[in-house]
Amino acid sequence: MVRAVTPPRYPAGTRDVSFWIDQAVPAGGQREAFLTAQEPLLRELAVLEEFQDPKYTPPGKKGMLWTMTYRADDRTLTDAEV
Repeated sequence: MVRAVTPPRYPAGTRDVSFWIDQAVPAGGQREAFLTAQEPLLRELAVLEEFQDPKYTPPGKKGMLWTMTYRADDRTLTDAEV
């Protein structure tokens, strides 16, 4: 069965965040840490890249690039809110 869903009235705002983290920390653990903050405007969270090239990465670290999508049901968010 296919169901139609009304598109959101207000646009989403996205931010990408990258950082170095210990290689032993799994993406699932990082995701849980982000979600623990219980940010009510955060609608989607996804890993875009896990970077481990030893030529550019500090020893024992990996680079993580996350994308975060924020949206409110009642208004367009400001840059500060996102």
